[in-house]
Amino acid sequence: MITDQDVTKLKKTFLTHAEFKKYVKILASKKDLQAFATKKELHILEEKVDGLVYEVGDLKVEFGEMKETLDLVNNKINRFLGNIDNLQTESNVCTVVQRRHTEQIEGPARHTSFILPA
Repeated sequence: MITDQDVTKLKKTFLTHAEFKKYVKILASKKDLQAFATKKELHILEEKVDGLVYEVGDLKVEFGEMKETLDLVNNKINRFLGNIDNLQTESNVCTVVQRRHTEQIEGPARHTSFILPA
């Protein structure tokens, strides 16, 4: 059983209905309470959020496809740059070989006073 002493202790610990109404009037007016969303507004918001979730999923798929395309482009660019590097190396080798051939031809021509055609 609950005694009168228990009721007094509970009244000191918890708000009574009258005290609650008093604090609600102080803390929140009807105008303040109208700022909260209704169930209908929450349902509309939920539908909008669901639509956004669907759109984000579509964007993820599109970004995945775009990443695959960019990977292919990146691979082709890397191959192209590798070909350019190979051509530069080949050009440097050809320059060295040409310099050696020129020295091999012009060296004896200078000593023998042979005139090379221009």
